[in-house]
Amino acid sequence: MANLQLRNQPSEEELNAFLSKVDQLDDVLKGLNSQDDDKKIHYTAKADELIEKFENEKKQIKKDKADNDDDSDLPKTKFGFSKTSINKDAYKNEPPASSTLSTQVPSISQEADQKAFMAAMEADAKERYERKKAAEKIAAVLKDKGNALFRQGNFQEALDFYDKAIHEVRDSSILYTNRAQAKIKLGKFEEAISDCDWALRAWPNCLKAYVHQGHAHLSLHQWEKARESYNAILSLDATKGNTVKDYLAEVNRQKQAVEEEQKAACLFEEGNEAARGIVDLLTRINKTDQVPMFYAGGFRVIAGLLEDINSQTLFRTNDGIKLPMTHAALHKYLTASTASLSREERDLLSAALEMLSAACKNNETNQQQLLGQPEFPQRLLYLLEVKIKGQGRQIKSSSLSLLYEISLTEAGRVALVEHMDLVRLILALFALMKRPSSFNNMAAAVLNNIALEKQSKIALRDKIEDILPAFEDLLSNQASANIVGVACTTAANLAADMKIRSKIASKSSMWQALTGLVAFYSNNKLSETLSDVLGLLVNISTGVDVSYLQSLDISTTSALWDVLFKSSQTETATSRQDSNGNTEDQRQENQCSAHKSSENELSAPAAVQQDEEQENLFEDKEIIARTLVLLSNILPVNSVSADFMSENYRAKRILDLTKCHDCLIHKPALKCLSALTRSFHKVRLLTVESKGLSILLSHLKAHDEAVVGNAALCLSHLTKDTAELEGKDSDSKQTLGASVCSRLVKTNIVQKLLTLARDGRNSVLQGNCAILLGNLAQGDKRHLERLRELNGMQILHDCMKHVKY
Repeated sequence: MANLQLRNQPSEEELNAFLSKVDQLDDVLKGLNSQDDDKKIHYTAKADELIEKFENEKKQIKKDKADNDDDSDLPKTKFGFSKTSINKDAYKNEPPASSTLSTQVPSISQEADQKAFMAAMEADAKERYERKKAAEKIAAVLKDKGNALFRQGNFQEALDFYDKAIHEVRDSSILYTNRAQAKIKLGKFEEAISDCDWALRAWPNCLKAYVHQGHAHLSLHQWEKARESYNAILSLDATKGNTVKDYLAEVNRQKQAVEEEQKAACLFEEGNEAARGIVDLLTRINKTDQVPMFYAGGFRVIAGLLEDINSQTLFRTNDGIKLPMTHAALHKYLTASTASLSREERDLLSAALEMLSAACKNNETNQQQLLGQPEFPQRLLYLLEVKIKGQGRQIKSSSLSLLYEISLTEAGRVALVEHMDLVRLILALFALMKRPSSFNNMAAAVLNNIALEKQSKIALRDKIEDILPAFEDLLSNQASANIVGVACTTAANLAADMKIRSKIASKSSMWQALTGLVAFYSNNKLSETLSDVLGLLVNISTGVDVSYLQSLDISTTSALWDVLFKSSQTETATSRQDSNGNTEDQRQENQCSAHKSSENELSAPAAVQQDEEQENLFEDKEIIARTLVLLSNILPVNSVSADFMSENYRAKRILDLTKCHDCLIHKPALKCLSALTRSFHKVRLLTVESKGLSILLSHLKAHDEAVVGNAALCLSHLTKDTAELEGKDSDSKQTLGASVCSRLVKTNIVQKLLTLARDGRNSVLQGNCAILLGNLAQGDKRHLERLRELNGMQILHDCMKHVKY
């Protein structure tokens, strides 16, 4: 029994071959983890060779097994060859019964060995897991230290920490992209691309890897590769379209700049007079120990020559953009206190700023490089903030002109946000706008341009509270109407960001200041500025916490009513008289009395009959529209304001505005009317008596589902009114709701509502239509019968899920 072996036990030769493969694989893994890139490449190739070799051996084993498995001499059965046979020698060497127990001893021993082996494997896996976790913790600490140093601008030290972190953990895409970013800052673009490749091996969907890879290719002027990297972002995340668009625009911008530099260099080499003149002047003004007048004159001459892209490019390629930092006299005066400078030295600063403005006009590359100069943005801010008189005002004006030129381009605005303290800049601009001067309009223009940049909104989200006091002070400081209008437009642009909008809306002092301006500009008929103020109010009342609107006092709504009351500059329908001396109200009342018994009054949802002058009813529709939108945001949530607007003549004004053909006016007017008909019987009665039913029916045909939904909501409020109508006999009293339902019987309203409820895309619209159908069916049996005739019960049932109780 000494030769007894377990089934499938490997021979010593097979075992040695297996161990040899393990050694080879261990050697390859160590090589792949090496920090030497050459070794990584070598062992990657070796790994491919081993994989191919092992695959070939595996195929050969399968082939040999197939060749040895010959079935030709086996007996055939119904289903093929039978391999069943009796081993006649199976018991030839069987030991006596007494020795059978001893044969089991080796088997038990080997079973124990297998259990020990599995236990050892589990212990090794657990140990590896713990080692990896410990390494990840160390790497996380090193990464955080590197990130802190990177934010401080210590890129080389940050790189050292990233190297150490990657030494601990070699399969983290975050570490590779962080190191790539540091290498880009240090100008190691090829190495950065390699790190991005490793990051993508660790995680193929790593967006940051493609971003930094694109940046590195861009720095190497590899335009097509940069575009490929940026476009790869879209294949992973289609929502990054705007970001990718900006990246690709930067590729085009830099490519254009390089081409312009090549063209400018050719002009200089060909002896172009203007090109050589600029280069010669730049050389002359760099002479040291000259009087300020010499430099100021040179700067102004250069400014006059910077008339086209070629001259601006030569100015840049010959270090003209770097003059604020490299020119000894300019840098000295730029960093000094302006109060200590002489008249000539201040003139030098003004001339230099004029030259830089000429260089940056419509030139995004020059703008970016100028603001990228160390300390220059801070000194420019200082010149805006400092209070100086006389010649100093010229410096302030020149500084503002430079900022204005930069703010006109998208790349320039991005550079302003990136390199300047945005809060300080905006506060300085507010200060310049407060007092009448020769440059307050330019300050307002710069402010508005900055607010258009989306990055500025992101930068100001957590800092807007630092700006709002200065903004409120500007509004209450009796600044010119034009300045207030630009300031409000700027705030409205910033309020496009939801976080900024909420913070502005939460300030009761802001509402008070803006309400005062509405009243002031409405009384003084300054429609353009009034429109700007209303635009800001609309912005900060939309999509914000309703508690801000609920807390508003009656002054805001009162000021808005005054705008509506004074808005019509032509005779309105309520004041015109016919040949009999009756006003429009009297005519409508007479018509209403004449037709009260007729059920054909609303026979079809035809367009409302309107005078030819209807479209000319309002002088400024934008003001009316913005006022109505603001009211439509306030009235549904502010009971005090709703009560104020429910007075008959005010509610009648809202109802009249729903007749306007312009959707910008009748859409918010209907929302206002729905808020009033929801809470006030007198408004519901006024609507019915003023032929409001025909108006609401006509709006059920609108294309805008918000219009249709609010029209249906108003009709629901009318059909549900349980107040009894006056003037009826005591035996036949009828509620207002029942009267409305009865008057709608001979219209096609049920069919129209079923169509809207079935086909509408807006769940609010579907819910409103379902409510109105239910009210009609309850208010008059004829509507219920019509509903059944049209098989509408199932549609109504399906739509009830959209109803909010």
